Amino acid sequence: MVACDMEIRKESILGYVEGCKNGDGGYSFTWGVDSNAQDTFFALSVITSLDEHPRAPERTIGWLNSFPIVDVRSRYYIMSSLSLLKAPYERLGKTGLLDWGLKIDHMPDTLSELETMFMQVCLLRLSNAHPDIEEIAPFVLKHQNKDGGFGEKGHSHLGATFHAVSTLSTIQYDITKIVSALRFAKGCERPEGGFAAVPGAFPPFIETTYAGISILGVYGASPEHPEQIIQHVEGCFRTTGGFSRSNFGITTLEFTYYAVSILLKLQYFNDKMR
Repeated sequence: MVACDMEIRKESILGYVEGCKNGDGGYSFTWGVDSNAQDTFFALSVITSLDEHPRAPERTIGWLNSFPIVDVRSRYYIMSSLSLLKAPYERLGKTGLLDWGLKIDHMPDTLSELETMFMQVCLLRLSNAHPDIEEIAPFVLKHQNKDGGFGEKGHSHLGATFHAVSTLSTIQYDITKIVSALRFAKGCERPEGGFAAVPGAFPPFIETTYAGISILGVYGASPEHPEQIIQHVEGCFRTTGGFSRSNFGITTLEFTYYAVSILLKLQYFNDKMR
């Protein structure tokens, strides 16, 4: 793909993301839906990762500072979004783990049961606090299984493994002690492109491919089939300018965030634009 085509692709993605922006300054995954903190974070992440600036950022900052904080997740998306905009966080409040507790996440729309744990650690870092490795590491490590992956009740999957490895890396735990997690992630890579949730499963999806690439990145490892992964992600691109979960389905800001993150980790845009 030539540089001109890549510029068009980048502009298509940015056009899709900005098209998801509402008049209040927030974003939603499709037109006519109320703004929400999660989609706003995904949108801002895509824009800034492509070295661009969102339109009317002051309106978005105002919306973020007025959005209700109801749980760890909403606080995470608000603080992370404001951080991307390099804006102060006006409602810092308490961010200690003891206020929330170390818990498994059973919400159906999460990438894994360890996602909230990961968000808590990220919030501590965003607030310049120092996560307690002696408190957090044992909680995370008890969810590692014999196959090297992580997951509740002995059932490993790539989403939980991603959040476990990312959490441990963030608190500066020596992840070489759990190199078996890397082996589990490598076992999830599909030769035709992408990563499945568990070894041998099919088909791979955009979110599990994001998890797999991210785990390898933490360990400084590379995928076995990078070109096939790019082709797999390209197959998720839609005429709207966004990406869907697989080679069919609707586009969302979340899937677009995963896709752009994967391509950037593989140096897709940087290499093609040179």
